[in-house]
Amino acid sequence: MTNSLPSCECGRDDLARRETMGLTPLEDLILDVSRLIFDIHGNGNGAAWLTAIDLTEQAAGPGTGPLLLARATAFVRAMLAERQGCFQFLTAGCRHMTQHEVAMLEVLKSARGKDWHALNYMAQSLAGAESVQRIVSSALTLAGPISGGTPVNPGSGETAVEPLANGVVWH
Repeated sequence: MTNSLPSCECGRDDLARRETMGLTPLEDLILDVSRLIFDIHGNGNGAAWLTAIDLTEQAAGPGTGPLLLARATAFVRAMLAERQGCFQFLTAGCRHMTQHEVAMLEVLKSARGKDWHALNYMAQSLAGAESVQRIVSSALTLAGPISGGTPVNPGSGETAVEPLANGVVWH
């Protein structure tokens, strides 16, 4: 595969690049946070936890960042529990993406778009299994609003989407 983008320092030019995947700022953040969580799980890297906290708090604020991190952690734990086989991931900040990372983000895009058929199909593809209830549930939670939002019409149940810190919009 020939890539017209300059290679990053990792030398994995055979893999997809973030710039070509059309990631939203939130998906980009979730990719890095998920990589840090996988690093924590696989290597016991405490510094990765602190970095994940800092990243989410910078993007979502000190009140909402930890909630985002908790939801991302639940999503990663669901993948670890239901996936058949290993999950290949790169280091946080790397501009390349493994096939597993691309599939993970496709699950989240399906959850955000409330495309139930695609969500179940993508989760099964990611897991390599038919039973993916935990992945689907955690993806829907991660993709959902982090708070109730601002009421549009009090009593109507409708809410407006509030941007997170640094202009990142949750939905």
